[in-house]
Amino acid sequence: MRKRDLIIGLIATAALVALGCDRGGDTVPLGGKPSGLLDDEADDLTSLDDDPDLQPIEVAWTDGAEASDAAVDGFQLEVTNVSDAPVSGSLRLLCSSVLQGGVPLDLGAFALEPGDVLALSVAAADLPIRSSTVLTQAMVEVSRTYKKPGDVEGTVVSVEAPRYYRHDDGFGTAVAFTERQVQDELGGVLFAAPSDLFATKSAPTEDAAEEAVLGEVSDGAGGFDAVTMASEGIALRAEDGTIYAYVTGASFGVEEPPDIEPTPTEEAAEEEEVSYE
Repeated sequence: MRKRDLIIGLIATAALVALGCDRGGDTVPLGGKPSGLLDDEADDLTSLDDDPDLQPIEVAWTDGAEASDAAVDGFQLEVTNVSDAPVSGSLRLLCSSVLQGGVPLDLGAFALEPGDVLALSVAAADLPIRSSTVLTQAMVEVSRTYKKPGDVEGTVVSVEAPRYYRHDDGFGTAVAFTERQVQDELGGVLFAAPSDLFATKSAPTEDAAEEAVLGEVSDGAGGFDAVTMASEGIALRAEDGTIYAYVTGASFGVEEPPDIEPTPTEEAAEEEEVSYE
């Protein structure tokens, strides 16, 4: 099994509107850093305990949802033990968007023998962030247990298999996107505020902002809380509670590697003739 490294970086920028004026928002990093997979010659139990940063678990979406623009009623993934040692731990789906970051959905515990595959399904309606107007990033958090010196149990946490999704109305189905698809097909736009709220230069009233529902976020107890343009994080409030600005959009771009001028070799430098007159 070959190692994989993700080199692409994400830059997300929030746009704000305050009293009819636009100003740039802070840069917010998004995206997970998938861990490398074990090489064939390194995946034994001793190496896992000696070097817990090695990742013996491979997580992959198997539904092919990104290959179609059709909405699906759920996502499927597989968790595979790619080492030759037993591996155990727990899984969570972590979802983040402008509505809220790091909202978890418990996917349960796992105990996999070498080569074992665990298949899991997540219904679109059960995703912890639900919105038909805001793109959400989902990543699988793998918490793996291992033995430290002295037979003490430790835990290694990594995030794998990032993907983006957006629900249809009613939240019963959702469309999935890769990072590149968001950039190429959607222009990198993660969120845009309802245009009718900002049709004039005047900021919307708080009542109007309260009525503009952007989506729902899990409350962790089986229910969902509505997020509106007046919610915390979307509406920015002064100390007295009055709204002075709204987040009106968020987007990201794929960071291209910088151009690097080649450094002349020592031989080339010696061959270069320099004259002073």
